[in-house]
Amino acid sequence: MKTTIKQFVAIAIFSFILAGNVNAKEHRLNASSLKTIVETSLEMENWMTDATVWNTGGVSMMEVETESALRLENWMTDAGVWNTNNTDFSEVEAESTLKIEDWMTNRAIWNIAPDVQAETENRLVLENWMINKNTWKI
Repeated sequence: MKTTIKQFVAIAIFSFILAGNVNAKEHRLNASSLKTIVETSLEMENWMTDATVWNTGGVSMMEVETESALRLENWMTDAGVWNTNNTDFSEVEAESTLKIEDWMTNRAIWNIAPDVQAETENRLVLENWMINKNTWKI
């Protein structure tokens, strides 16, 4: 039953994606056109709970994958494998210390060249629509 529900959800999501853009328009209702809708009570039918309807037993679009149980192997708990103090490497590369060179701190290199103008942004101007409560329906 879970697989069938998952199939239905997957198909629904897929169809929404394929539907593309929606051209929705605003509709306003008058107070006089509002109607009270009364829903009927839900009734369970036999097919809703029938196992033969929901358990197809065949190949489905979304099969449930099962993984084998995890097993702890000897090498996973062997201290010799994980103990890096007893390394048997012939050469261990040592890193040299960081040296600050002149070009790294030279202001002339990092300042903007005089022929390149710095980009400036214009001051933000608040327009009426930006602060209008009707625009944002507050």
